Amino acid sequence: MFFIMGTVSKVQHWPGAGLILSFSALSGVLLFIPALLVSKLREQDKKSKRIVYILGAAGLISYCLGLLFKIQHWPLATILVVAGSLMIFLVVFPWYTRITWKDDKTVNARFIFMVIGSMALVIPGLMLNLSLQRNYEAGYYRQLDEQQAMFEYKFMSNQYLISHCNDTSVLPALKDINARTIELLQVVNETEAGLIALAEGQPGAKADISGRIINTEAGPAIKYAALTSPFNQFVIRNFLANDTDSKTELYSALKEYSDFLSGQLPADDFGSYSRQLDPSVYLPGIDPEKERISLMAGLHMFELMKSGILAVESHALSTVSKQNNR
Repeated sequence: MFFIMGTVSKVQHWPGAGLILSFSALSGVLLFIPALLVSKLREQDKKSKRIVYILGAAGLISYCLGLLFKIQHWPLATILVVAGSLMIFLVVFPWYTRITWKDDKTVNARFIFMVIGSMALVIPGLMLNLSLQRNYEAGYYRQLDEQQAMFEYKFMSNQYLISHCNDTSVLPALKDINARTIELLQVVNETEAGLIALAEGQPGAKADISGRIINTEAGPAIKYAALTSPFNQFVIRNFLANDTDSKTELYSALKEYSDFLSGQLPADDFGSYSRQLDPSVYLPGIDPEKERISLMAGLHMFELMKSGILAVESHALSTVSKQNNR
C-alpha cells in the first residue's frame, strides 16, 4: 500500500513521495520479504518449492532495492530492477506455476491473484521509471544544452569583437586577455573531462570518453545524452569535499586569471565582476555525509562557471577598448 501511494505521489510530484517510497522499499526488503520467506520455508517440505521461495525472495529484494536506488539516483538501479524482474517473471513465476498447478485442469483462483498481484507490483514501478526518465530528459538535457548554446554564443561574440578590432594599439591587449581566457577555459574543460572519465569508468580505471565529447568552434562540447552514468554522485562529491589535484589546479587558474585582469582594469570597475571568478559561487562546499550531487548537476555548475568567465572577459575587452579610445 505504501509503495503504491508513494509511486502515485512521485508521478504527481506531491511532497513526501521519496520518503514514502524509501520507507516502503526498506520495510519490504528488511522486514516483510524476509518474514514471508521464513514463514513459507517452515510450511514447505518440498525441496523444489523451497528453492522457488528463496529465488522469489531474492528477486523481490533486488527489484525493491532497484526502485529505491532509482528514487535516490544511485548507481546500479537499472541493473537491480532488471535482474529482479527477470528472476521473478522468467524463473520463479513459471517454475512455481508448474510445480503447483501442473495437474489442475482449470484456472485456480490463487493463480489469478498472483497475476493481479504481480501486475500491481510491476505497473507502479514502470510508471515510476518512466516518470523519472521523462523528467530527466526534459529537464537536465534541455537545461544543459541551452547553457552550452549560450556559452557558444558568448564565446563567438567575444571572438568577433577581437577579430573586428582595427585599433592596433588595443589589439595586443585584447588578444592577451583572450589568450588567458582560453587557457582558463581549457583547465575547466579538462576538469570536466576528468570527472566524466571517472564517473563513466570502472573503479580504478577511467573510461574512454572520446565519443562523449566533441570539438566545436567554441572548444570541447559534452554530449550529455551519451553519458551512461549521469547520476553518479560519488565523483562530484569527492571533488567538492576533497582537495584533489584537479580542484587545486582549477582554483589556482581562476586566481591567476583574476589577478591578471585586476592589473588590466580599474579596481572599482573590476570589483563588481571579480565575484564571477570566485569558485565558491559555482562549486559550494558540501558535507559529504549528508549531501549528494550528481554528475549532471556538477557539469551544470561548470557550464555556469564557463559562462561567467566569458562574461568577465567580455567586460574586460569592452573596458580596455574604451580606455584606449579616450
